[in-house]
Amino acid sequence: MKKILLAISIICFIFILPSSKFIEGQTKVDSELEKKIEENYLKLQSLDFWEKYRAVYFFSQLKKEELPQKVMDKAIDMFLKEIERIKIFNEYADKPGMIEEKVPKELLEINSQSYQQYYGYLCEIVGKSGDLRVLPLLVDYYLDSPVLIHFGKLAVEPVINVLKTADNPTRRTSAISVLRDFLKDKEEGYVASGEARDKIKRALIEAISEKDHWTRGALVKSLGDSGDRDFIPVLEKVAESDPYEVERDPIPGVDKDVPPGKKVIRYPIRTDAKKALEKLKGKEKKN
Repeated sequence: MKKILLAISIICFIFILPSSKFIEGQTKVDSELEKKIEENYLKLQSLDFWEKYRAVYFFSQLKKEELPQKVMDKAIDMFLKEIERIKIFNEYADKPGMIEEKVPKELLEINSQSYQQYYGYLCEIVGKSGDLRVLPLLVDYYLDSPVLIHFGKLAVEPVINVLKTADNPTRRTSAISVLRDFLKDKEEGYVASGEARDKIKRALIEAISEKDHWTRGALVKSLGDSGDRDFIPVLEKVAESDPYEVERDPIPGVDKDVPPGKKVIRYPIRTDAKKALEKLKGKEKKN
């Protein structure tokens, strides 16, 4: 009987030991992460730009559930202050003259690549907060799907409004990219459904009549990338009749049928629409 009990004890020890080691290892990893979080949280208070840059980058790489609330709150506070600085910078930048001559020295860093990277990382943290106070500011000052996707359907209407009302083609094409990403199937992140999905699709279809060919070109590619086969009839129409055309000189040996003195006429958006159709119809066959 003692031998049997001893054998059972040994077996239990063998099975429990790896589990204990795993828990011990997991605790060690968590404690190391906590230590790094505290170290970088202190760096967020620094007046040195590069100290803050490294800390912001570190936190931007963490998952939403790994970010403590105090880090979220600090990032939001930093973001709001940066927005005020950017507003002042834009006021100076809109005046005639060279940036270096008209913008105060303390704001010149906003025009640098390193600042744009820092600001982007900061927006990533702020987006993960899901705080509705910052949603309209992100739409106005950082229209980017990986950031806005954390707000889910609450971001749909504001982004559609940008597409419908923005005077800047860059803003409209950014809105198109965000809405496209809201439609795409993905393993993680927001995928629009129901009424929100219908609103996005209507807005994108209406935008196909945009006079600006840059917007139409971006739209056609996004419809193909969306994976939504409801866009097939729209793309078929664009592929047949989009009016935007460009001319170029004939290429010797390539454009053999073009008469001397004539230009080659191309329809780039029609071509892009055909490529987008191939994507959607290819997906249709696979399904």
